[in-house]
This record gives sequence, structure tokens and C-alpha cells, in this order.
Amino acid sequence: MREIKFRAWDPELKLMIKPCMVGRNQIYIDENGELGIGRYDCNEDYYDLIPLQFTGLKDKKGVEIYEGDIVKETGDVSVIGKIVFDFGMFWIVGDVKYKNAPDLESDKVCLGGNVFKRKIVEVIGNIYENPELLKEE
Repeated sequence: MREIKFRAWDPELKLMIKPCMVGRNQIYIDENGELGIGRYDCNEDYYDLIPLQFTGLKDKKGVEIYEGDIVKETGDVSVIGKIVFDFGMFWIVGDVKYKNAPDLESDKVCLGGNVFKRKIVEVIGNIYENPELLKEE
């Protein structure tokens, strides 16, 4: 079973909050059923943090991979993309190029399986601190 943990992006402070800093009492589900992480500052003004779930996987250098990370894959599939959770799985979403099928086009590839056995995925940033990594040249 994979470890369930979160880190969070603080849009007000422009700061990534590490998993050990996110307290259990700060995780909640709002009236719309959305998962959130929040806190009060000194003035008791409430603001939300953006929760980013751990995928349960590490990249080729041992770095934990979270939603919102930007990764680079260089195996049979070549892609630089962001990690998203959709349809019950984590995906790399980006401009996917298949080396063995150059005419095949896709905008996402599943994160897992053989990709991690071959150690070919690397975290190169995240969508909050390094959005320029996803911009086309």
C-alpha cells in the first residue's frame, strides 16, 4: 500500500510547505466535498493552501514525486510534463513523443509500471515555482 501524505503550496506566501509541516488538523473536506489544507494567520484571516498528494513513487534520484511536479521522462516515451491525478491514476501531462511510434500523438502518459523499474523519470521542478519549464520554446 502506498503512503498517503501531502505537501502544500501557499499562494499567499508563494511557498511550498513540506509534508512534515502540514498538520493533520489542517486537512479538511469542505462543503463541496473538496479536499483542502488551511490555517489561520496571526490576524485570524483564513486562507487556503493548495494540497498536493504524494504519488507513492520516487524519481531516478530518489526524489519523492507529488501532484504538480514537473518531470522529464527519457525512455521509450519522451515527455516533459506535470503530474496530475485523473481517472484514479497519476499521469504525466505534456507533449508526449513515442520513440517506437513517432506518428502517435498523446497529451498524457501513465505514471508508474515499467517507467519506475527502468529509473527514467526525473523531477525537474513544479508548476508553482517553475512554470516556465512547461512553456513551449
